[in-house]
Amino acid sequence: MNSFWNGKRRYVALLLFLAGVFVALVVPPVIPFIQLAGENLPAGYNIPFTDIRITNTFVAAVIVWVLLLLFTAYIARRRPSDGSEVPPGGFYNMFEALYEGLMGFIGGIAGGAHFRLIFNMFMTIFLIVLLSNWMSLIPGVDTVGFIHPHVKEKFDPETQEYKVITTDGFEIYQGFLGISYVNGQCDWVSPADEAAADAAALAAAETEAAAAQQTQL
Repeated sequence: MNSFWNGKRRYVALLLFLAGVFVALVVPPVIPFIQLAGENLPAGYNIPFTDIRITNTFVAAVIVWVLLLLFTAYIARRRPSDGSEVPPGGFYNMFEALYEGLMGFIGGIAGGAHFRLIFNMFMTIFLIVLLSNWMSLIPGVDTVGFIHPHVKEKFDPETQEYKVITTDGFEIYQGFLGISYVNGQCDWVSPADEAAADAAALAAAETEAAAAQQTQL
């Protein structure tokens, strides 16, 4: 391991490191576009002693860490303290196969004095990402949340203009076998705006009728 970095290789590595630092300082990073940002929980669910609202992604991350700690405690208790082999079968053997496979993979890339440190970091990141993605497979994780009103531009053929209307953010469809489901894309006016428009139309009709009656008198 040490002989590999002797001679010109160490200078090449140093040059690449300095080039990476230069690019990081000069070239602005590409800001990722967040397609679906974390959703704030209702008022009152803040991080203790702060005004920062807790998001659903933060709650999911905490659940992943708790599961990881419970998983680690289970593995530690399952393994015999005298170093003997664990009886075949069960969840532990599946984890041991995964553990040894990743250990062999990392050992072939970063073997040496720092192998244990690199492997611990890699294994931790791997388990966090794995559990976080597996949580998305649980029914309701990505579909249960809070629906907020939003606005939408709609073309009015009478005025030949675009009007901004408010929608409820969802529309209920009648599905197969009478099962209803919610669609997040809708272009109709919300019931509140529809009721307000009906009230305004009724008031205008009453005013027009009263004016017509006075004209007849």
